[in-house]
Amino acid sequence: MAATESLMEGGQATYEKNGEKVNFELQPKNIGLTKEQLESYRNDPFWKPVRTVLFAVFWLSWLLMFAAAIAIVVFSPKCAEKEQPIWYTTQVSYQISLPSFRDSNGDGIGDFNGVTEKLDLLRKVGVTTIHLSPVVEIDKDVLFDASAIIDENKVDERFGTEEELKNLIQVAHDKDMHVIMDLPIATVSKKHPWFANGETEHFVTVTPVNSLYNSEKFYNWAGKNQTKYLGSPDEDHPVLDMFSDNVRTRAVKIIQLYTSMGIDGINVGHVRDVAGIKVFELPDKEALEKGQNVIRTFAGIIRDSKDSTPEIKDKQLFFFASLNSRQSERPPTVERSLYHVVDDSYTKFKSADCEKKNLASCLFGYVNSSLSKVDSYSKYWQFENSESSRLADRFDPESAALMTMLQLCMPGAISLHYGQELGMQSSKVSKQNSAMRWNSDVNSGFSSTAELPKGLDTSKNGSTFDSHYSTESSLLKIVQKLAKLRQRDEIFSLGLGKVEVVDDVLALGRSHQNPNITSHTYLGLFNFGTENAVVKFKDFDVVLPPKEYDDGEIVVATERLSDFRPRQKIDFSSSLTLPAKQGILVKF
Repeated sequence: MAATESLMEGGQATYEKNGEKVNFELQPKNIGLTKEQLESYRNDPFWKPVRTVLFAVFWLSWLLMFAAAIAIVVFSPKCAEKEQPIWYTTQVSYQISLPSFRDSNGDGIGDFNGVTEKLDLLRKVGVTTIHLSPVVEIDKDVLFDASAIIDENKVDERFGTEEELKNLIQVAHDKDMHVIMDLPIATVSKKHPWFANGETEHFVTVTPVNSLYNSEKFYNWAGKNQTKYLGSPDEDHPVLDMFSDNVRTRAVKIIQLYTSMGIDGINVGHVRDVAGIKVFELPDKEALEKGQNVIRTFAGIIRDSKDSTPEIKDKQLFFFASLNSRQSERPPTVERSLYHVVDDSYTKFKSADCEKKNLASCLFGYVNSSLSKVDSYSKYWQFENSESSRLADRFDPESAALMTMLQLCMPGAISLHYGQELGMQSSKVSKQNSAMRWNSDVNSGFSSTAELPKGLDTSKNGSTFDSHYSTESSLLKIVQKLAKLRQRDEIFSLGLGKVEVVDDVLALGRSHQNPNITSHTYLGLFNFGTENAVVKFKDFDVVLPPKEYDDGEIVVATERLSDFRPRQKIDFSSSLTLPAKQGILVKF
């Protein structure tokens, strides 16, 4: 036992059984210096300062590295902040004819309060901007002639009061919507005080010495011997002379008046009228330059007006005009001088224009030409307006619906005409004056009156807003999906667009304007023919950026594409049967 104890004291133990001996190590061997050995270095004259120096170097290095990391974060180049597009470059606006939209008080005439009532519905559909017809006082003998201005400083009482207009604007702003309006500053009514009083200095006039004196565009001025005035579009609408200081001052004042009420943008009318280009239609370089100078000057007036008005100085106001698409030769600077130019050429496009080729090929020519000008000026696509017949009058209903779908896929801002989302047709009385069809109530929910005013009628088309809204595959629902998609994906507003046509199928490709940025690509296919078309996606890869495409996802499909549903996957290498007058939008 004594031997065993001595072994244990030495840190070892031995176990013996059946002649086998096992040794155990009861404590590990020491590694390195012991505490006693280290103690001798505590106050060693050599190691003590070495330890102190190394300790200081460690923490100094740590602090320097920490400071360097902070400096790198602070002084390194920042990532470029993504610039948000200005609201009017991405808008889906909704053009409203005030007399025809919604009558809130039962007098048979649409009004400001009627528009206010419907703002929630329009917002749900994806509308971001309300575009009002002129609100100024017009000739009492007319209701729908917005250019027949009597007093531009007053709100027409038939539409409501100035306070009701301000309330409409405020409610729209509260819903994150904008309000713009037509304000044709270049033409007035013959009953306007300036014209009625014979103040020729305010108007575009000619005398017998002028080569345009016998032009059909100039009309005799009663009581003014040998003086004729320019009328646009007819003799009832004298054209003001934008070279006149008084006319320019008038323009500034009325723009300031309505923008100070909260209006976010103004359509000043047709470029041809504002610039006076119709006066200078001779194919003469000097004449064209003169017309350009008018537009430049007027654009400057608009900007100066904004900058000199404290209430609107910092506001992103939207000023725009409509092209005269019939003008064969128009100066490029005319199109660039204003913030936006409405491409209204499609408002005159009709099926009769395509007698020599199919509708898809004919439309391809229009769209391809328009897309080639996107870099020249900001596009604002308009397929219907109050001055034209409706799409459903110019084309069969299904083709008209396809064109609305195509419009919402175009790059730039979009202008929809009230009722276009329903495929409405024109009034039986007048092509522009269709009362909006809201529901199945009397007068289609437009007004509770027993008799509508002369010139106002319900559409020949029986569909209503309510019936469209409750039908998933309706045109209204397609408009809603595309309008909301435009708000989510900037490719639709700011990206590139290319078109191609194969037989009766028109293809529109949409992609990011920067090819180095990874993003979605969209392909819209529209069959304008009368027969089913078997289409292969690869046949239209010319409108898409060059890269490998795999599975796509359906975004929107029209009514008779019942086999396809939103978010359904589809193989780029496959084909599909596109029924007649149907369309589909696919995301890759």
